[in-house]
Amino acid sequence: MCRFLNVVGCLANFLNNKFARFTEYGARLVSLSVPDRTGNLVDVVTGYDSDEDYRKGARFFGANVGPFANRIANARFAIDGTEYHFTPNGNGHLLHSGEQGLDSVLWNWARGERSRTTAATDGIAFTYHSPDGEFGFPGPVDYSIHYRLLPGPTLRIEYTAVPQKATHLNIAHHSYFNLAGHDAGSIDDHLVQINAAHYLEVDADSIPTGKLLPVEKTPLDLRNPARIGDRLKADFLPLRTCGGFDQCFVVDTSRPPTAGLYFAARVVAPQTGIAMEIHSSYPALQFYTANHDLPPMPGKGGAVYRRHGSFCLEPQFFPNSPNIAHFPSTLVRPGETYRQIAEFRFSVF
Repeated sequence: MCRFLNVVGCLANFLNNKFARFTEYGARLVSLSVPDRTGNLVDVVTGYDSDEDYRKGARFFGANVGPFANRIANARFAIDGTEYHFTPNGNGHLLHSGEQGLDSVLWNWARGERSRTTAATDGIAFTYHSPDGEFGFPGPVDYSIHYRLLPGPTLRIEYTAVPQKATHLNIAHHSYFNLAGHDAGSIDDHLVQINAAHYLEVDADSIPTGKLLPVEKTPLDLRNPARIGDRLKADFLPLRTCGGFDQCFVVDTSRPPTAGLYFAARVVAPQTGIAMEIHSSYPALQFYTANHDLPPMPGKGGAVYRRHGSFCLEPQFFPNSPNIAHFPSTLVRPGETYRQIAEFRFSVF
């Protein structure tokens, strides 16, 4: 039986309340409460009221997807001449590591763990030891996920993984957001901006071909803020095929990063005045608008979550990187440490 874990860190003076809750199951984010323009707290992530519901409901609510988020073509890759084959779970391909992954195991946790990159102790750290061959991936691998609460308010997620065999890793946070409130029902009025001049071309199975396509003169040009509902209605093949946004954008890294992080996206909700910026060390960002019907199981407080009622912005590496040599490498060898950071920064306007 897993537990919901409350964290009150350095934001206590700001919120005087619980800011975030987590569960050992998948080291996932259960709730994230931030102030709106009137100072009232708004929970901006979808979720459930019990650990059992997380096992039966929408698989990726608040989850950390891995060992490899997104798609791997033909459910296979090779490392140093050794072929690794996985059980396909999406039209003959591997999606989000298969039917089970890091999102579906119990993690160990400790409150107040020291970060590898800072002396601050606010937050909570999850660790998991994955044996060789778990989920079909080479190992063993020791994983850690450190959530930290920073002024702003900001939720910072630090991922580390240390493999004992060469393996491909791509861990992504997969919360479903609605900045008007997790139960607000629609994201149409949200304004989204993504710092990307290119997106990945994909085939009919949503597998990247290796080509980067310009967003210019397409509905995927989100370099300036755009209303999500307007773009969802656009007559554009990638949007029609997916039933909405489900594209991987190439983050513009032409400007030097700030403390190792690149600005990736900004979303604002006019209803609440809540704005969220994403800054990360990853080269890509998957934008997904909950294009399919969600399980009928009630969410937190009996909420009903519907199609296009939330969105995901997932900092990550390029999908199918293990099979496309010119994509940024996801290969991590023994003696190396996978280390990536994503920050979700909130404000009001």
